[in-house]
Amino acid sequence: MTERPDPGEAVIRIANTPINRFEITPDPDAPSLVALIGEAEAPHAALGMARTRSQKLIIALRQRRKQARFMADTLNTLRRLKVHEVTE
Repeated sequence: MTERPDPGEAVIRIANTPINRFEITPDPDAPSLVALIGEAEAPHAALGMARTRSQKLIIALRQRRKQARFMADTLNTLRRLKVHEVTE
């Protein structure tokens, strides 16, 4: 009984020549190296985009918080000015 090679492994055949060269024949069903690299790059690119978007969101939230603090300080100052005007 002959064992079948794993589909992900390359099949090695020894040619019947005086030099005994090795001929490596990749399995046609196995994904190519280019396809595997492309598949690895896809999540990397997606994570990069997610990181960029989250950084932009953090910047926007910080600006919003700063604006809210500025507005609250301004309203408090206006309230204090009104109180002083009424009491004088």
